[in-house]
Amino acid sequence: MKIRAFLRRLAFRTKISLSIIAILLMLGISLSFMISRYVSQALLAENKLRGVSNAVNLSARVVEPLLSIDFLELRNLVDEILKTNRDVAYAFVLDKAGDPLVHTFAGGFPVDLKTANLVQDAETYHNRVLATATDLIDDFAVPVLIAGERVGTVRIGMSRIRVQEVVSRLLWAIFLSIGTG
Repeated sequence: MKIRAFLRRLAFRTKISLSIIAILLMLGISLSFMISRYVSQALLAENKLRGVSNAVNLSARVVEPLLSIDFLELRNLVDEILKTNRDVAYAFVLDKAGDPLVHTFAGGFPVDLKTANLVQDAETYHNRVLATATDLIDDFAVPVLIAGERVGTVRIGMSRIRVQEVVSRLLWAIFLSIGTG
């Protein structure tokens, strides 16, 4: 009732101005959610492409050290992936029996992760989203094949934290521009 009485006392020009502001705010807010959704989907697709590329590249590079059982070279290759890409949460190489040869985990290899994302020999890669306590991770598994026979598997986990940070910054920028505009 108080709001109606307040609105009746306002001048017609003020009512029009308030209506236009309300419409623009509603339009801006709805557009910001649509834009953030599209940007999020595009960034996740790009993150997936980068993960596939990293995993396929690593699988090609580990063939020789895997055959010669050069653990030092395998370790260097796995560490290099982690150092050169901030989004990589972990990387590891499994032998043909599915046992870990090298990994980037500081506190030991998480045994449950070994079978969390299985890839068939006929597949180029297999992707699965894994949830941790703090993050969602795109896990990519790529078989290491020589003459059609599997000699190992490469696994890379790509974190989604940076994608979520970019979308959050975009939303704040949109809301700030709506609020100041």
